[in-house]
Amino acid sequence: MYEANTSDCFLAFNMQSKAASLNSGFSKAKVFVSGISARHLRAGKGVNYQSYNTPIVYVSTNLYKGNMGLFGTCLTDYDKYKNERDLIIKVLSKLPHKITYKTYPVDNYRYPDNDPIIDNVLNTNNIDLYDQKIDMRYLLDQYRVVIISSATSSLTWPILSGKPVIFINTKNKMSLTKEAHKALSASVFLFDDDDFDFYIKLHNFLSKPIEEIEELWKQKEGLRKKTIKQYFSYYRSGAGKRAAKIILQEYL
Repeated sequence: MYEANTSDCFLAFNMQSKAASLNSGFSKAKVFVSGISARHLRAGKGVNYQSYNTPIVYVSTNLYKGNMGLFGTCLTDYDKYKNERDLIIKVLSKLPHKITYKTYPVDNYRYPDNDPIIDNVLNTNNIDLYDQKIDMRYLLDQYRVVIISSATSSLTWPILSGKPVIFINTKNKMSLTKEAHKALSASVFLFDDDDFDFYIKLHNFLSKPIEEIEELWKQKEGLRKKTIKQYFSYYRSGAGKRAAKIILQEYL
């Protein structure tokens, strides 16, 4: 799973990534911290806070396994579906706001039939379906609040966009480490899906006026900058030049 296990040189975005790669047990690479790419950092340029008809987007990271894919979770595909379904029925469909449900852009479909979650979305009154195969980074400017679950690379784009992020930490699917959980709890709006009142707490928070959510988000800005440096990008610019310098010094 670690790039450093199968390469001679690994360019990491941050110190935590470097440490995890070196401690993988199979690392064979020299690991350098270059920072994140400019296209990631551009996600935070020109944040737009105008009112939209659909102010909230739920970015689904639900990808079934089928007959392919890695064992990144102990959940069956049916369990993944049920978790997604329960979130829609118990929380999203009951909110006073309009919401967009953004499906995961699948390259290799696991099943010939449609994802049953589509019917759940279409049977609501306040959720619009967005199922085009377009990466979320191109759509962030259309929304004011972003909901996303599981500690995947998809979390980076919303965090760097500057817009309020509601992060659902999933216990049985790519959950956070204790250290990352503490950092993100202080810097974004984090909800643990194994809490006994998870759905109630999430519903109550998302039912707040969008302006109130945005104001609460601003109050976390100082802590968020520290979290971004630690877990997303150690540097705020110059990744390309830094990477080129490393390669020239070490290998040419």
